[in-house]
Amino acid sequence: MGAIETAKAVLAAWEVHDRQRTETLLSDDFVLTGPAPVPLDRQAYLTFQQVHTDAFADWQFNPHVLEQAADRVQLGVQITATHTGAYDVSRLGLPIPAVAATGKRRQWPQETLTFIIRDGKVAALHVDTNQDGGVVGTLAWLGIQLPAPSAPAPQEIGARWAELWNANTSLAVVDEIVAPDFISHSAPPGLPPGREGVRIWASTFRSAFPDIWSKVEDLIVQDDRVVERFSGGGTHQGEFFGIAPTGMTMQTTGINILRIVDGKVVEHWGNSDDLGVMYQLGAIR
Repeated sequence: MGAIETAKAVLAAWEVHDRQRTETLLSDDFVLTGPAPVPLDRQAYLTFQQVHTDAFADWQFNPHVLEQAADRVQLGVQITATHTGAYDVSRLGLPIPAVAATGKRRQWPQETLTFIIRDGKVAALHVDTNQDGGVVGTLAWLGIQLPAPSAPAPQEIGARWAELWNANTSLAVVDEIVAPDFISHSAPPGLPPGREGVRIWASTFRSAFPDIWSKVEDLIVQDDRVVERFSGGGTHQGEFFGIAPTGMTMQTTGINILRIVDGKVVEHWGNSDDLGVMYQLGAIR
């Protein structure tokens, strides 16, 4: 089954309430970001699906293909459904009692779903959700407002930015700490703007260095800026900006400056020892 077929099969399994089929289509480390207030892992996604199919028995995604690559598929959707059962988001850990069936029918705003496919299974799904979509938008349509969460401290955001580059950190953290209109003045050329660019940026390093690690050595907060000195390293096992795998281990250091607004990174400047990394990989002498 190709990437598009796999992506569409996940949506079809939701529509026919086939939880077992959904399980076979998701990787063990699957993560969903966008429509829920927090990222959801594989088990939480299955609960998320059940919560919505219990409440909206005739749920339809109405998908169409926007973009396709070898391991990445974007589908446009416009969900339609009727509220025929209790909408119980408390099963997702939200402090909201179940909303009894109202019989109301809705057409949700158009959304873009980005699927990352790995070994024939969906490893990640991101939904570009606007304020009227997702769990929050659905609750608002039903007359329920979620309490506004408090923003994390800038020190926490700075530490989590460094953790983002660790191989064992879920890319779901991008949606938690990065603003939708994020801009980096130091990212590699050709990346899309916003969160998607950060996800691709981090994935590029993880593909090249599967054991990549990063940690904060020093962190300074001044007004809306966080300055961090970091160190990191990894083993070169995948192509890295045109350099074939060498099996060499590299280590590097650098500085990140982050501008934080409402608990999200909106702007980034960085400087690291790229020349030293190229030397360690044997790309220059």
